[in-house]
Amino acid sequence: MAEVTRPKKAKAGRTSVNARRRSKIGLSRAKIAENTDAGGPGRRGRRGISGRADRPDRPNVEVRTASTSRRLPAGGTHESSGKLDSGTDRVRQRREWRNKILVGAPTIITAAVGIWLASWLVFFAGPGSRGGPSHSPPVKPIVDPGHLPGRLDVSTMTPRRRFYAVPNFYYFQSCGRPCWLPLYELPTEQSAFVTDGWPCEYYGPNHSSAPSCLRPPAGRTPLEMADPGLRTSGDRLWVLCQTTHLATGVLAQTIRNQVGQSSDIWDMVALPSSHLSPDSPASGLAQVPGMRGFYEAFAPDIWLGNTGWHYIACT
Repeated sequence: MAEVTRPKKAKAGRTSVNARRRSKIGLSRAKIAENTDAGGPGRRGRRGISGRADRPDRPNVEVRTASTSRRLPAGGTHESSGKLDSGTDRVRQRREWRNKILVGAPTIITAAVGIWLASWLVFFAGPGSRGGPSHSPPVKPIVDPGHLPGRLDVSTMTPRRRFYAVPNFYYFQSCGRPCWLPLYELPTEQSAFVTDGWPCEYYGPNHSSAPSCLRPPAGRTPLEMADPGLRTSGDRLWVLCQTTHLATGVLAQTIRNQVGQSSDIWDMVALPSSHLSPDSPASGLAQVPGMRGFYEAFAPDIWLGNTGWHYIACT
């Protein structure tokens, strides 16, 4: 016999529950359609399903944050408040990072500039010695008392007139100033000295110089001793005439100073017998005509102001 399959009977309880659910869903859809057709809340009507937008008893509350301003319903969810908190934290973090950058930027820039300057300094200064730190030798100050040679060292610059002259070793610093000028028997340094410690360019407290220029002669005022710029602070020589020849047809010796200047002019001066050196050959010196007690001696014009030719040639 063929088997007859009987349909299973649905349980009465399940059918009634499903029917009630379908009827509720249908009623809800009908209400939504009615609200839409009647000009109800429109787009906000869809949110009415959740029961939030269509409740007039819950007014909207305005919530403002640091970054934005938005209106949220009073019955907002925890999810929306969490989003606001996270946004506020991000703004705070950005501000903190900006403050850190603003504080650290000057330090970084200063360090970069310092490194750049140090590299250029090393480039221009060059590498140091490998044997250790290099020390430059101490620089001794150059003391140049007095004044430049010239007009201040002579009494007059009028041609063809005899004049007084004072020694000046401004361009002969190695002599240990103040220096004294040796006078010679002839217009050359190869001849004998006829003075010893006289005449001095000035008298001052320089212990590196000759002792003779530290003891001023009688009658010398303190101002004349202390100021080498004054002509009266040194010993004056009376210049009788000038020559550029040692003898007939023989040129006089050319004298040079420490700055490269040179002169072949020699001045014949009147040497007082009181300053004549005991070791000098006084018998070979000629007396100055008309000046008793004075002898003829020679000195380089370059050490007597270097004023050049005065047109008073020795005959």
